[in-house]
Amino acid sequence: MQSMDKVANYNAPCVVLGKPRLWWIFLLSSILTPFILAFFVLVFRFTRYFAYKRRMEGMAKTSIVINREQRYGPKVTSWRVGEVWRWFKNMQMVEDNIVVLLIRNFADHVVNPRYFAGKLMLLLEFCFSMGSLFIYYQDVSTSKIVDVEICRPFMRNVSQQVDFAFNCFFLFHFIMRFWASEEKIIMIFDLYSIIDYFTVPPAFVGLILDRRWVGLRFLRVIYLRKVSTLLAALRILKSPPHIKLLQLGLTWIAILLAAGGFFHLLDASGDFFFTDYNGQRVSYWEYCYFAFTTMSTIGGSETNPKTILAKLCNCILVFIVLAVICFAIPDVKDMMGSRKKWAGEHRAVHNERHIVVCGDVSFDSVYSLFMELFHPDRDVHDIKIICLDEREPDLEFTRFLKRNTWRIGYLQGSVLELEDLRRAKLHEADACMILANKTAADIDAEDSSNIMCVVAVKNYHPKVRVIMQLLQYRSKTYLTSIPNWDPMGGDDVICLPEIKLGLIAQSCIAPGFSTLLSNMFAARSGESGRSCPEYMENYLAGAGMEMYTERLSNSFLNLPFIKAVEICCERLHILLFAVSIETAGNELSQVIVNPHPSYVIRTGASGCFVADSAQQVQRVLYYCSMCHADVADPDAIKPCQCEHIQTKERAGSKKLSVDDHRRGSKLYKRRGTRIGKRLVPNGLTKNIAAEKAYGSERLEDAETSMTNYNLGIVYVDDEDEPIIDEEAPVVSSSSELEFSSFEEKIVYYMRNFGSLEHWERARNTSHTPDASKEELSQLMEYSEEPRFDSTGMFWWCPPRAFTSEVINRFEAAQLNFHNHVVIIVFADEDSTLMGLNNLIMPLRCSNVPYDALPHVVILGNPKFLIHEWPAIINFPKITVVKIHHLSRADLRAVNIDQCRQCVLLSAALSRGHDDMLLADIDPILTTLTIKAMPFGDSSLPSQLAETAPIFKANKSTGQPSPYRSRASSNYLLAKDQMAANQSALRNRRSLAPSNSDLPNNHPLGNPRSPSNLNRSSFEVPVNFRGVEHGWSIPILTELVHDSNVQFVDQEDDDINDFFMAEPFVCGQAFTTSVLQALMVSTFFNPYTLSIIRSLIFGGVTPELEQILAEGTGLIGGPHLSQVNPHPDRCRVDQISLEDYRFARHMRGTYGDLFFDALRNYSMICLGLYRRIQPEGTGPRSARRYVITNPPIDFPLVRDDKVFVIARLRWS
Repeated sequence: MQSMDKVANYNAPCVVLGKPRLWWIFLLSSILTPFILAFFVLVFRFTRYFAYKRRMEGMAKTSIVINREQRYGPKVTSWRVGEVWRWFKNMQMVEDNIVVLLIRNFADHVVNPRYFAGKLMLLLEFCFSMGSLFIYYQDVSTSKIVDVEICRPFMRNVSQQVDFAFNCFFLFHFIMRFWASEEKIIMIFDLYSIIDYFTVPPAFVGLILDRRWVGLRFLRVIYLRKVSTLLAALRILKSPPHIKLLQLGLTWIAILLAAGGFFHLLDASGDFFFTDYNGQRVSYWEYCYFAFTTMSTIGGSETNPKTILAKLCNCILVFIVLAVICFAIPDVKDMMGSRKKWAGEHRAVHNERHIVVCGDVSFDSVYSLFMELFHPDRDVHDIKIICLDEREPDLEFTRFLKRNTWRIGYLQGSVLELEDLRRAKLHEADACMILANKTAADIDAEDSSNIMCVVAVKNYHPKVRVIMQLLQYRSKTYLTSIPNWDPMGGDDVICLPEIKLGLIAQSCIAPGFSTLLSNMFAARSGESGRSCPEYMENYLAGAGMEMYTERLSNSFLNLPFIKAVEICCERLHILLFAVSIETAGNELSQVIVNPHPSYVIRTGASGCFVADSAQQVQRVLYYCSMCHADVADPDAIKPCQCEHIQTKERAGSKKLSVDDHRRGSKLYKRRGTRIGKRLVPNGLTKNIAAEKAYGSERLEDAETSMTNYNLGIVYVDDEDEPIIDEEAPVVSSSSELEFSSFEEKIVYYMRNFGSLEHWERARNTSHTPDASKEELSQLMEYSEEPRFDSTGMFWWCPPRAFTSEVINRFEAAQLNFHNHVVIIVFADEDSTLMGLNNLIMPLRCSNVPYDALPHVVILGNPKFLIHEWPAIINFPKITVVKIHHLSRADLRAVNIDQCRQCVLLSAALSRGHDDMLLADIDPILTTLTIKAMPFGDSSLPSQLAETAPIFKANKSTGQPSPYRSRASSNYLLAKDQMAANQSALRNRRSLAPSNSDLPNNHPLGNPRSPSNLNRSSFEVPVNFRGVEHGWSIPILTELVHDSNVQFVDQEDDDINDFFMAEPFVCGQAFTTSVLQALMVSTFFNPYTLSIIRSLIFGGVTPELEQILAEGTGLIGGPHLSQVNPHPDRCRVDQISLEDYRFARHMRGTYGDLFFDALRNYSMICLGLYRRIQPEGTGPRSARRYVITNPPIDFPLVRDDKVFVIARLRWS
């Protein structure tokens, strides 16, 4: 009995104990298990199939009987047939009852990693598999010589007990996977089920036989491939390439360890078909090394398999490795191909600041932005550009990035992804610039995409400063809907059509102004680097001038604005043309361009300057009236030690240097001050200063004047005491109706006067009853008299029907236009709207008297212009001439030779031309056609002028009445009808306004008003004659691609730089790419866009911005239109030296002209417009070029023209 206990407790190989090998029982249990399961599944399915078939046949018979008995009941029959069909579709599936559904639902939650239970089971399965594998390694790694079959009681073998517990869990998990599976046959024969077959059944067989077989437990190593799935389920790994790469690497490791296990099992067991043992007992890890040398094809292992089965396994391993390599190559290729070269993240070095650029990130757009940002004049060294885009940079862009790796970086990603914004460190960026694709075929989609970028940026970090570009003005309305969009916090939008068409409109009043202002907000070099003619040297010297903003030193405090301008020009050699006040809280105010002459510089004021570099502008920060009064060289002005000049001693002020402006959004806080319960722009809060001098009783008046832009300015009297101009005009409404908000104005206008039918009935009161006449009498008054809009900023007229303003070439020829603006629009019917209202609005500013408004003649396709008409329907003096194919006859019909400016616009972007030249072919050919046209004396003889009176305008305006109806189309009048025509002319003249009919207190009727003293540039000469040659006609051509400027002027040298091309130098060509520099200028100078809008529109009020954002356009009419225009505004003008005011400076210097215009006329001179060649020396003598801010000793020529910022004070 004791001997039997010793044998039972012995832990030895079964062959040593004289027991036979039973490995085949373990192996057979593993092989038969899946087939037995598949057999039961098939039997179950066949049983169910025949059961369902029998049931289907019974139901079919039942439906036939029901169909016979209830012949008139098709609904019951169709229901029975549908039920049969559903049984037929589901006959191979188990009938779903509550128990089955509950078990399947539970199994799905346990197996599916989407649920917490599934994640937990996945984690436990992996851990238990690794635990079972660890027990296997412990069994096969011993140095003792053991057999693969060990006889030892189960109750005394702890490792076998633990492994059995693991296998019980694997069995449970297998059952759950079986229940949750839809395709059970496929599930039975998948990889992980096979692993269970070779590990779980042998564990139960070993329990029964009271022995342990090494077996195929090493197959649990394949569960290493589930590490990637586990990490993905736990959200540790999220990138698909990373998951795929990890899974591929783990597959190789699993194959290596599994091959070592096969070699160990086959070599340690020996060949079963030999009687003698021919195997060897070697450690498992020796075979792993042998497998590694085989898979890597290097050889050199000391251990080699001896049995035939092991050698056969080695051959199979080679084929498996080759197959795995073949299957892995495409995956590796895809991973290498999908790997983003620019998938890193921005890492700042040495406190480096950066700007994130997104949107249209292309080489051309980024290159121009880069050159503008790092121009030597800006002296910028500590900023880096980070480009964020989904596309990879092209070859040219890549070379550029490598050459400037310390100044620009590239990240491949999307702005809409928070992870990509984190990689770009957007929360630490000074600003985010969103560029627009100027050549996009679908500009609506482009704007929508960029606005979504703003939404994503603001959602990621609400405080980051955003500067973006838009291609359509109406897209600005969407920005107001973004919760975190904060214009007072530094967010700016550059509406390219608004700025572009606004500059073109000002060029119609002051030719060449588009070039002058473009050079002012862009950094350009003042040297060409090669020999060039004199006019080009003068132009380049002015092109090197840029706009800067700098804090004024304490020496300028309490000085009148004119005196400050004189000091800056005479002593510092820089031009001061605008100021801004910083109020309490270090908030930046709105800029004021050319304020009132008596405006005094207050504490904390900043100035806007035109200078050659940022170093020159710093002179105004260091200037001391005591230390630098006798300094002749401006470069010698350096910081002094005077206590009164130290900026740090300023109470409530902060140093705002050029370096501060480079810090972007850190300075751009809310530009508003709260007064009472109202938040007003800081540019209007200067009235608070008056309260301290005159008591709190002035606060109510100050608050009232704040509703108007640039009103209630602090002036200074003879004793240098600040006062408020009590005679400053106030914009008043035309009635006693009061509106609490501008929204009420909009609703009131749309309900009562927005419809065209209201005004049409007013114009036809003769055909209405007496009651209707009395009702429409007020509308009739407004329909015939020039009015201002509700803001007083623009001239306004009632809406007119498009058909009443469209004429053909023959009707246009009878109108005899002169001193007018011709706008030629090249567009198809389906072309994208270009926003002509942005071009018409500056031409209808109220700072120009009504009589001096130039008539606007638009030539284009009426099917396209009818879509633009709603935006310009309320502007007076507009005539549309319909054309389909522009010809010389059309140009002669509108008196192109007598126009003050001809503008060529193209909406061909919507055509999507691939060729750059095709996008500009129409404007280029028309420009060349106009220049080649000969003109003689195109004025009508006196006899003919008297015979066409219907279409001749009144003497006061020189233009046809803007409110008249369209005349008859019969223009061949007989001589017996001349008297009737002259009578009709007198009737129309009686309806048109004239200065003599207006009251003396009206701004249009006072000939001695200050506004009428500056009308020389707008007045029509008494004997106006056209040009004799087409090349003398002032033309401004808009180009889509700046490289096409070489085709506009055939005599100009082919220059790659658009800014040095003669058409741009002369102000005869313009392109949207010029405005790219506005992004950088706005980043450094927060007042850039305010200055540009002030120069284009004469100032922008908050009410005007809100009305335009609503999308209703300008509103007016009874109770809405202003009686007086918006007061105290400035305008850009161009005055000839032949004018009586400046005639004495014909042979003088620019400095004498500058100080004379400043002191006597409150004008700030910006530059000159000079002829390239003397007059009468050829075609080039008709061209003038722009000289921006020449030095004070620059000599003048008698026929020069001067760009000025003039002030107009209506009486």
